[in-house]
Amino acid sequence: MSDPAEPWALPARMSYHVGIFLAVNALRDGYAVIDGPDCNFRKAQWIHGKHDLRSTLLDAAGDHRVINTLMDAELVVTNRGEALIARLEQLAAAVREGVAFVCAMPHVMILGTQYDKILRDLAPRLPFPVLEVPSRSLEADWLDGYADPLTAIARTLDVARATPRPRHVALIGHLHTRNEEDGRADATELRRLLEGLGLTVTSVWLDGGRYQDLVDARDADTLIALPLGRAAAAALAQRTGQRVVEAPVPFGAGRTRRFLAAVARATGSLDALDALVDRELRRVVPRLAWAPQAVFQDRRVAFSAPPMYWGGFLDIAAELGVEVVHLSANAGAHSHTEDLTAEFGPLPPTRLPYHFDAVLREVEALHGEKPVDLALGDTRYCQRLDWITETLEFGFPSHFDHAFHPRPTLGFEGWTCFLDRLAHAFTARRPRRR
Repeated sequence: MSDPAEPWALPARMSYHVGIFLAVNALRDGYAVIDGPDCNFRKAQWIHGKHDLRSTLLDAAGDHRVINTLMDAELVVTNRGEALIARLEQLAAAVREGVAFVCAMPHVMILGTQYDKILRDLAPRLPFPVLEVPSRSLEADWLDGYADPLTAIARTLDVARATPRPRHVALIGHLHTRNEEDGRADATELRRLLEGLGLTVTSVWLDGGRYQDLVDARDADTLIALPLGRAAAAALAQRTGQRVVEAPVPFGAGRTRRFLAAVARATGSLDALDALVDRELRRVVPRLAWAPQAVFQDRRVAFSAPPMYWGGFLDIAAELGVEVVHLSANAGAHSHTEDLTAEFGPLPPTRLPYHFDAVLREVEALHGEKPVDLALGDTRYCQRLDWITETLEFGFPSHFDHAFHPRPTLGFEGWTCFLDRLAHAFTARRPRRR
């Protein structure tokens, strides 16, 4: 939905560099070297100590994994890459493995610094790969910032010794936003389900592991491309000849089965598919048998998350008898890759990205017609709407909801965990904040 009445309204779109920092946060030995001023530390603070209590992006002793050249508007006039070279050499003196991503701020890019040449000349002196990520902060958002480092890895990964093995798969494009127990549990659940098809998972991009773990993707004969990993999977397959299968994010029981079916067809595992799904449903569905129908039936909800989660949530809502009255995202429309109208019919009002004032007006108007029981979304979204209705933090950033025990969102285990959170939110009643 466009907003012609508010052409200058501030969209709640997380920035491109925040996405890069999320990708680095999802690599235990990853580093971001930004050719620009130190304001980037503030972007890292959206993650470190707020969204992810286990983040190591920043360090009290100054050994940060987000590094800046301090290139301000005055210094940029004489910049020839010296500060960048100095930062990389300092990093090389401190660490011996991992990967570093170099990205320039727009005001630095205007001089046309030849980063490819600088990095090529430096490569023999560095003990780890340094990859350039395009400077797209003016036109792209955080989902692009997360996906572009994956594509940079895919284009430069050493594939000379690749040994693709039958029934070995790599998962490309998993959005691992934090290293708390919910993020770790998602990666565990995805591995478990793929192994349930009789497959061996060589690598998950990304899951909080080390850079060397990503190299093992070259030994898979099939790359499973989630929405954020499609460009990376295509780039890697072009160099290796691996098979690529595009799959949806396995959010909810319906999308999880669709995810597994896509993988099973590509890997010749259809014989194992029905048995796996039947076994999983027999295991988890009895947990839900006690839930009174009134907990979910006829509830009205507003949902804000990256569009790759919309289909799964609409599935879940249809199963429960929940009406979705509003959809939005803190990302741009380009991330909306599914034709949901063909599956669900006309969608409710949508905002891509949402605008603070506009989404508040629209949900308030919907609430005036008939009460909206719950709004799910990121921290800023919930803070805007919690005086109207109950709210539940979901996705990135979540500054007040944290996980200290395994609590996945994806797969069949994630489905039941999400329904548990949903039921609790529906039955909670708090005084509305005015």
